[in-house]
Amino acid sequence: MCEYKQREYLGCGHLRWLATKHCEKYKQYGQVARCEPKILEFEDSPKICGNCYTKDNPWHLHLMLDPNSPMGRWFSRP
Repeated sequence: MCEYKQREYLGCGHLRWLATKHCEKYKQYGQVARCEPKILEFEDSPKICGNCYTKDNPWHLHLMLDPNSPMGRWFSRP
């Protein structure tokens, strides 16, 4: 079985599965040989996933709104 980490993006509610270790069957045959996933870790991310970014919600928006980031300090000054 391949081992995965499940990440839930709390900003949009989407789930992603990230492979942490592939089994021998997958290493030998590639994507042709699918096996049952074994989810070992669960992780929450406060951000939104990459598929949900749009012109209205660009990838760098959280940097601009976070006053602790260098970009956020620049945008929040008077």
